[in-house]
Amino acid sequence: MEKQKHLWMNTHPYPQTIYIYKDLEGNIISGNIVNDNPNENPYSENSIYRDYVRYVGVAHKFIKNIKPNNQN
Repeated sequence: MEKQKHLWMNTHPYPQTIYIYKDLEGNIISGNIVNDNPNENPYSENSIYRDYVRYVGVAHKFIKNIKPNNQN
């Protein structure tokens, strides 16, 4: 069985890629980072994003990503 993935969103003003997923109930959710742990902040102690992050939910099915205009 595949390990559950968890989606997190940070609100830092720096432009970032947004990942769109469906959660376990089929709801559309979005965030910037996916990891394996819903309880541990996915950013390191030195990351500029660490203080801006919040947990979104289980990233069950990937839909698409949206890149900022300044990224290829």
